[in-house]
Amino acid sequence: MQMDGDLEFGNEYRDWGNPFKFGTTATGYHRNIFGVGPALLWTPFFVITHVVALIGHKLGLMPTLDGMSRFHQAGTFYGTLLYAWLAVLLCYHIARRVAGRRVALWAALGAALAGPLPCYVLTWASFTHAHAAFASSLMILLWLRWRGNWTTLRWVIFGASVGLLVLVRPACFPFVALPVIEGARAGVAALRAGKLREAAAPLLGGIAALVVFSPQMIIWKIYYGDLFLAPQGEGFMWWSQSAWYSTLFSPRNGLFPWAPLMIVALVGLGIVAWRRPRLGLPLWVIFIALAVVNGAVADWWGWGFSSRRYTAALPIFTLGLAVALRALRDRLAARPQRTAAWITGLAILGAVVFNLQWMRNFSRRNMTWTGVHSTEGMYMTTTHSLVDRAYSVVGNPVSLPASLAF
Repeated sequence: MQMDGDLEFGNEYRDWGNPFKFGTTATGYHRNIFGVGPALLWTPFFVITHVVALIGHKLGLMPTLDGMSRFHQAGTFYGTLLYAWLAVLLCYHIARRVAGRRVALWAALGAALAGPLPCYVLTWASFTHAHAAFASSLMILLWLRWRGNWTTLRWVIFGASVGLLVLVRPACFPFVALPVIEGARAGVAALRAGKLREAAAPLLGGIAALVVFSPQMIIWKIYYGDLFLAPQGEGFMWWSQSAWYSTLFSPRNGLFPWAPLMIVALVGLGIVAWRRPRLGLPLWVIFIALAVVNGAVADWWGWGFSSRRYTAALPIFTLGLAVALRALRDRLAARPQRTAAWITGLAILGAVVFNLQWMRNFSRRNMTWTGVHSTEGMYMTTTHSLVDRAYSVVGNPVSLPASLAF
């Protein structure tokens, strides 16, 4: 739109290819399933890049100004890196607010770098997952700061952040559960106190969310004739056959096999739900709903690296991981002698198990001193045989309990 002034993609598909074989819609436009939100967030970077390209063209350094050059793409996608960095920064503040400064940085870095996010920043920066992580982190942080102390203005800003998240990635609509739960709680409390204006404030937040999301509704109306739809088509969502369990446990891009640290994060989220249910339970509602939605997608595995559709849950994982680390730190500080005994015992047990497996391999002629060419090979062979035995009994440990069925 910035380059040719229209919303029709026919000429772009003609000149640059149409890899998804998009046809035309009922309204006559060439189909485009991708959202408006990321394009809006990328716009400042594209404009700056194009200005630099114009200067370069004047100097004879830029052969094309069509907006599709590698230079334009690289400059625009630096925006993805910025939004990912902002997401991590916001997650740090989330963790610090819930679990304290000492564990906040490790929780934010662990949740961000031990999951799918780095791939969709450094390798496939054209995907929208970094933008979704940024928007969800902003929304969760605002909720943590303002819950229990709402004003009308805060509801409007919070609602706008919700609208931004769904605008960036409509598949993140499960996050809408949070403002619904919080709004109902605040509204009921205000009504009981006879404060009608405060009771209506969450509704203003909902209006703000719709206003921010409205560019996507307008585009859908122009392209497809409807305000709300899944532009991928009717067969894209299989609600009655959600493979939510596969999105969590499957070796085919399941969350736990590909990002095992998130298991620790969910343990921490469980601790939050137990100790502070008003804080933890709404986040569990979001996560469960997100799992159901991700599993209902026809290609639930996502065709990419790791469980990419869970990237928007970055602030939830950060919060859970921070609480788990805080609980571990507190336990270590409270019982240092017992903790040292456990660590020592586990280290000795590991050495014993390794040695017994080494002896087993040797006695079965799977490993002999004449065949050893390096200690690396010796250690790797023993380790591999231990892992193989564990897999033959329980399957992938991080896929438990689902792996027991196979």
